[in-house]
Amino acid sequence: MSATYAPFTMDKFQVTEFHFNTDLANLNDEIVLDFNVSGEYNEKEATFSIYLTFIAKQSEKAITEIKLDAIIFATIKSVFSLKEWKTLDEIEAYFYPNSLGIMFPYLRSYISNATINSDDTVILPLLNLSSLVPDLKNNITIL
Repeated sequence: MSATYAPFTMDKFQVTEFHFNTDLANLNDEIVLDFNVSGEYNEKEATFSIYLTFIAKQSEKAITEIKLDAIIFATIKSVFSLKEWKTLDEIEAYFYPNSLGIMFPYLRSYISNATINSDDTVILPLLNLSSLVPDLKNNITIL
């Protein structure tokens, strides 16, 4: 049995913003992870860009100024080429959950590498991001 290629590829991964607040980092406390996700679909170019914002904060700490009160704040952008699909309806079932699953290891690696030389190295757990699919579907801009 041979493997088949996915009908899309990730062409670009970019960290557009990153903050690590070592003054707040007490990794012995419970840390809450939060995500915001949105997308841009370019039908003419057959590309889909996903913007994922990741926030790690201490659970009891209310965020007033997100970038200042978060232990980690990161925004990433991934651009995918949709080889065989042309409409949003065609990509819904397969692309949304798989694209998020493809992006997360890159974010996880980036955070680990960026914090490795601090006293509080951060290694994110493995996560299933399928719960973000409805948020992505509801936050798509068509270009």
